[in-house]
Amino acid sequence: LAAADVIVLGPGSLFTSLLPPLLVPGAQEAVRRSSAALVYVCNVMTEAGETDGFSAWDHVEALYTHLGRFPDWVVV
Repeated sequence: LAAADVIVLGPGSLFTSLLPPLLVPGAQEAVRRSSAALVYVCNVMTEAGETDGFSAWDHVEALYTHLGRFPDWVVV
């Protein structure tokens, strides 16, 4: 991650696919410290019981809440 030019997150279930790998010790910090462009590919639809009623911005806010970094680009 330290040498990456671009880090791409997604698409996938926000809370069950995208955020869990960031729980690996050191992963969040590595993404936060990286100078790579962070690209978030937003899921194409909400998921029952997980992201009901979420807008694209709600997905981005949740990513920021758990990662501590806003993406540089969001593909919706």
